[in-house]
Amino acid sequence: LHPLRVVAQRLGVYLELGYVFYEMGRKGQKFYFDSASTVFGNLLRVAKADSEPWWLAKYMGIAILYERGKDSDIKLAKIAIENLEKNNPEFDSGKHGMKDRFLELKKKIDEVTGGR
Repeated sequence: LHPLRVVAQRLGVYLELGYVFYEMGRKGQKFYFDSASTVFGNLLRVAKADSEPWWLAKYMGIAILYERGKDSDIKLAKIAIENLEKNNPEFDSGKHGMKDRFLELKKKIDEVTGGR
């Protein structure tokens, strides 16, 4: 196998692991949000910028902040999504199917913060 394909396959395993931790956090075991955040943060460091794994990890990092639901986390989620949008006005431009997800998450964050 080509080395990049091997890396992409391994990243997929970590994306799944992070998502499992995220879901466990959503189901009430909130301490798993920290594990999910660590996994997705690590993925952001190794994934090629603007790749599908990078966009998924970016989205999940912000979604974790939103789902955790603390005021400070919601504020960080709002700042993160606004900064991402400033640098990428169309997010992934639909290239990886993430644009609509980001817009929906932004809407949810705005509803909680009153758009402030």
